[in-house]
Amino acid sequence: MKQAKQCADQYAGYRVYNTSGKKVYVSLKLPYKVQVKTGTIPVRSGPAKTYRRVKQISKGVFEITEEKNGFGKLKSGAGWIYLKKVERV
Repeated sequence: MKQAKQCADQYAGYRVYNTSGKKVYVSLKLPYKVQVKTGTIPVRSGPAKTYRRVKQISKGVFEITEEKNGFGKLKSGAGWIYLKKVERV
């Protein structure tokens, strides 16, 4: 477990799971930068797909300052993006 936590700490937001699949540790290295994988993604007013879309983003590097429910909060304050649609840089 100690080694798994050390490995996760090398990357912001990485998680460690136990053998049952339960999340037991999250690297807290925030903020970090991301870019959109392909196409465009919606920026939402809150950290879930049920929140309204406030805009779309496609190109550029964005900074994530907080994580919640699989979404990342943009440093610009524009809203939240789904983290599975971006990659860390």
